[in-house]
Amino acid sequence: MTTLGEARKAYTRGRLAGAGPLDLLIMVYEVAVGACRRGDSVRAVQALAMLEGTLDFGPDEAAATGFLRIYRYCAELVRDGQHEEAGRWLSELLEAWAGARAHMPRLKKRLMPPGGAGGRHNGKATSSRWWF
Repeated sequence: MTTLGEARKAYTRGRLAGAGPLDLLIMVYEVAVGACRRGDSVRAVQALAMLEGTLDFGPDEAAATGFLRIYRYCAELVRDGQHEEAGRWLSELLEAWAGARAHMPRLKKRLMPPGGAGGRHNGKATSSRWWF
């Protein structure tokens, strides 16, 4: 007989296995927001540390620095017991990322090379990579 806890773990493993980078980022935000709602400082700070670990300062250092400041501010709020305020900040970011994910199918179509993936355009072979 499967317990509720075992079923939850199996569901989570399946969800993680099929997740892309943006899906995983959103999952970490969900953990952080949930932890703030429950007042779970340890879990919230762990999730914020994971979010910090996703930052890539190479291509756009200014954007990464902005996110870093927000994550550290939220961690400070959590440590000060201001879970509700930290949760508001994180919820706003979660909404933005979820909105971006909702637009991804249309965006992917616009970023594909003419002729589709692996096709030909102007007599030249195209790869399955997107055009950026």
